[in-house]
Parts: sequence; structure tokens; C-alpha cells
Amino acid sequence: MLFVLAVSLCFIIAAPAPKQNKADGGTYQFFFMNIFVAKLSYNTNEDTLRTRFEEFGEVSSAKIIYDKIENRSKGFGFVEMPNDSEAQNAIDSLNDSEIDGRTVVVKESQPREGGNRGGGGGYGRR
Repeated sequence: MLFVLAVSLCFIIAAPAPKQNKADGGTYQFFFMNIFVAKLSYNTNEDTLRTRFEEFGEVSSAKIIYDKIENRSKGFGFVEMPNDSEAQNAIDSLNDSEIDGRTVVVKESQPREGGNRGGGGGYGRR
């Protein structure tokens, strides 16, 4: 048990620290550049996406968005990179490049506009 704790502690100490920004509440938030990747082939998987971005630096996560009903890719995803300059280099290099036979669009992710994401439904409710 002590060995596992020591190994875990070593990993935490050795892991590079992401950028920090003190929020108004007095706590620290960690920020990674979130990159939006569009026009992906439906056959592209998260490993392929991660590998392409790792050519430019460390990748914290790579996620392809799937349609819940059809259980297939929606053709876009997100990649998080902790280093802004590496992330910007990846964006500049991979935008309008080809991944799995498709020319993709790569740009820094922007927050959604408008806070209301309410869905329809509720037929017949009063």
C-alpha cells in the first residue's frame, strides 16, 4: 500500500503543471487549450486524432463526439493540449490538412453562445 502511494505521489510531482489562473472564489482553475476539429471522417477514431496532434506536443485528451441514437461519429471532436504554443502550432499545421482522407477544419474551441440549451419534448405537458 505504501509503495502504491509513493508511486502515485511521484507521478503527481513529476507531471507537468498546466496553466493556472486564480478564480474569483480564491481557488485555482487549470486551463488547457481546447481545440475543435470538424469535418472528420466517420471512420476516424480517438487514437488517430490523438496521434496526429501528438506530433506537435503533449495531448491531454482527444474526444470524438458520437450520435447516441445511431452510435456513430458526428464528424467532429475536441483535443486538449496544455501548452498554448504547441496547440497553436498544431492548429496552424493541421487546419485544411487531411486526416483519414478528409480535409479537416481545426481551430481553437469557442464557448457556445446563448445559455439556453433546452430541448423540445414534453408533448402534452401542462
